[in-house]
Amino acid sequence: MGSFIEHILVSAGWPLAIQVGLAMTLLQDSNSLPSEVQTHQLVEQPQKASKDTESPDTDPRELSFDSARQFLEFLGIGSSDFGDLADGTSWQEHENRLLRKVLYHLHVHFDWWDLERLSGKHPGWEEVLGNFERFRGEVIPVEGVIEKTEAIELPAEEARRLGFSRFYRVRLRASFPGTTDSSERKAWFEVFALDVPGVWTAKEQIEEPGGAYLLILKKGPEEGPGPVIFAAAKRVAWYPNTLLGRLKMDVGLFDLLDRPPSPEVPREERVPPRVARFRLGVHNRECFYQLLAAVGRAAPGKLLEEAKRQLAAEGQTFTSVVPLFNEAEKNRGRLVLLTGTAREVLRVDVPDRDIRARFGITHYYQIHLFTEDSQGNPLVVCVREVPSKMPTGSGPTYAEMVTVAGFFFNTWAYRRQPDEGSDSKEPVWQLAPLIIGREVVWHPREAPSPGPWIPLIAAGVFLILLGTIWWGMMQTLRPRGSGRNYRELGK
Repeated sequence: MGSFIEHILVSAGWPLAIQVGLAMTLLQDSNSLPSEVQTHQLVEQPQKASKDTESPDTDPRELSFDSARQFLEFLGIGSSDFGDLADGTSWQEHENRLLRKVLYHLHVHFDWWDLERLSGKHPGWEEVLGNFERFRGEVIPVEGVIEKTEAIELPAEEARRLGFSRFYRVRLRASFPGTTDSSERKAWFEVFALDVPGVWTAKEQIEEPGGAYLLILKKGPEEGPGPVIFAAAKRVAWYPNTLLGRLKMDVGLFDLLDRPPSPEVPREERVPPRVARFRLGVHNRECFYQLLAAVGRAAPGKLLEEAKRQLAAEGQTFTSVVPLFNEAEKNRGRLVLLTGTAREVLRVDVPDRDIRARFGITHYYQIHLFTEDSQGNPLVVCVREVPSKMPTGSGPTYAEMVTVAGFFFNTWAYRRQPDEGSDSKEPVWQLAPLIIGREVVWHPREAPSPGPWIPLIAAGVFLILLGTIWWGMMQTLRPRGSGRNYRELGK
């Protein structure tokens, strides 16, 4: 189907932008689908624990814990387990048993909200190092420079039990204030992480800014000007020296967009497999909301200013949509500037408690934008806010001119009604580039200017009115008896 569409479009002289549709009508589901156009809806649920792995009878998500250590004790990791760790030494082989258990529970039972909520405020490393036992098993946020990463593959049977096939050993260097105002101390963290940005795995030496929520395990030997601390993490984030990185977006999360949705979790009914990865679900949820949170941290107008600066350096005014349609993987995280007609602007409420708590996101606006070079194919733009006086809505008569700067997220699949005149009455799947920004610039339509005949009509009405007034005044000033006397004299 895709090849046929490409052939028709190219032979008709259409540019490459429409080859993916983009193949825009991707496919039509023969089953019955809801008639309304769907907005973002999370349909997948977090993966459950494997039956072959020990897990508490009660779902920990239904309980509340004051600390990560308390949570771990509920999950079966107590003081005796941490007692097997030997402080002051490098990582020992016998300590891998505890490490596997910790990584398993980070994978299955700790979500991002747990890590952020249980980490609290950083206590300061002098306090941590001085009272290490108190912080063992707790979660502490750490940012620094990533120096090295190494993948550790698991045997097939162990991977099946744990639910992951590898983890990573990451070396993170962090600086923190010393005991005096002018001094600075360094600490090195050997982090056993379940996930890292893919670009790091191909490098022997790394010097990139990053961070993680670290579950503290043990103190290693002193190394140079600072100690070594061993810790575990769900993921190590990447904050490159770019606008997106400075907004504290984990740019490495874009890697997750290439991973297919897990077949072990429920999917939205009647979603074709080749469409599922373009829907918003568990596999791309964190990336979507982190990006939506990051643009909210930008100052008003900052994205627009930076996009204009970048385009001016390239001799361009607006971003071409062609690469966004045809080369999604290469353009993820790219700052773009678009202008066109919004044919739909709708508010989308966010019901997820964790997103509302972590990012303060209660809603956003979804815009279907048509640009001059999109050739009738919409781009979907999600923004945190729209101008207060800008009308929202959809339908044949809705059309508002807008300009928006935002970051390209990925290709997105949604359902729409079939074209008029189509034999089918079932909704069809369509692909569109998805851009995430902070706000839109609205260009209200100006009131139509009066034609040249309007002043002439006004002048004519004025003359008629003036004449009427003059005639009335003359009738009032005329002597009332003159007529009667004239008739009497004529008898």
